Amino acid sequence: MKQTIMFSKLNKVIKDADSLKFLIDTLIIRAKENKPISDNPMIDGMNIAWMLKNRILLAELICTQDHLGRVSY
Repeated sequence: MKQTIMFSKLNKVIKDADSLKFLIDTLIIRAKENKPISDNPMIDGMNIAWMLKNRILLAELICTQDHLGRVSY
């Protein structure tokens, strides 16, 4: 499956690793200020932690314009 289908909304906002870092930093600031994104702040924290841990893979998933191939193993 092409990533343009999987990440079509994120692909419009995130164009490179710097914009992904900005998104993660913004989410961290919102969490520190107790302004959750969803109804469950715990899930927000879990998602932010996953994004931080796997930011290289996430950037590859979002920014790649073709099939992922070896990255998805």
